[in-house]
Amino acid sequence: DFFNCVLTVITNFNHNTVAGNRGDFFFSENPLCFTFKYLGGGLYIIEAANAFYNCSKISYINFPTNKNLSIGDSAFYGCAVTEIFIPEKVISIGINPFAACYNLKRIQVESDNPNYDCPNNANVIINRSNRSVVSGCYTSKMPSTVYIIGMSAFYGCWSLKEMNLPQGLIRVDTAAFTSCENLETVTVPNSVTSFGGNSFAFCYNLKKV
Repeated sequence: DFFNCVLTVITNFNHNTVAGNRGDFFFSENPLCFTFKYLGGGLYIIEAANAFYNCSKISYINFPTNKNLSIGDSAFYGCAVTEIFIPEKVISIGINPFAACYNLKRIQVESDNPNYDCPNNANVIINRSNRSVVSGCYTSKMPSTVYIIGMSAFYGCWSLKEMNLPQGLIRVDTAAFTSCENLETVTVPNSVTSFGGNSFAFCYNLKKV
């Protein structure tokens, strides 16, 4: 029982000993497998800022469905996941926790989640409160209900080649499409009023906006 304790990844944690024989990462109450803190009130948090940065052997994440969970900034940056399912009890997601997950092609959010949404199999995570895209992938189709492309939402999405931003979009935040190296075409509606810094930095193949 780890109730009311603070666990961190052990010092010999490395890319080859994530969990299981296949290198899959299974979210469970085991200090060998992950980093989490119990914050009281039934809330858990995956340690903020790059908890599993470039753990390239992590190909599967099974988030718990029975406890409130907060996911920190860039928590799974550069991991090898191909799909993500955000359960109902995920209550907070930081700056794109799945940035530079090059193989990510499917994103789902449980329909009963009151904080986040993924309408019509759009393969994006949308914050319901401000209609901003938190995280996307190369198969994302932007819903018409989106107002903001959030900070680093598509950061390092190498396989993304085309993006049609919807009419009604207001803002593209800092580094939203940074390092989308194969992005060639972006359609920007006249409803967009501002771009953050480096929105399209290092998009070397971008030919048409």
